[in-house]
Amino acid sequence: MKDHRIDQYIDQSTETLQPVIIHIRELMHRAVPEIVETIKWNSPCFMVNGKIICVIQAFKKHVNFVFHKAPETPDTDTFLVDIGERSKMKGLKQLTQVSEIPDDERMIAFIRSAAGSN
Repeated sequence: MKDHRIDQYIDQSTETLQPVIIHIRELMHRAVPEIVETIKWNSPCFMVNGKIICVIQAFKKHVNFVFHKAPETPDTDTFLVDIGERSKMKGLKQLTQVSEIPDDERMIAFIRSAAGSN
């Protein structure tokens, strides 16, 4: 279910970063059609069964795509980085263009895994 507040978030983001946010949002809905969008911590948040899957954080010059509980898959560490020293969150940091996101099929499989592990 799409949340109009995320449309507003995208509109208020830096124009060059909007395609990155839109692409991630589209990946989320392709991977998990029943995903629910909301805003938490002033950022787009995606949930399944009331549990947070991931958050998009847009800054002035980059976007972070953070998985709340990143599942352990054979290639998790090849494309996700730790978000904080004491956190189990992993994600894609400092994205500036869509081409920096791993290919769609790989991301969709990972998103589905993350949604299933929560």
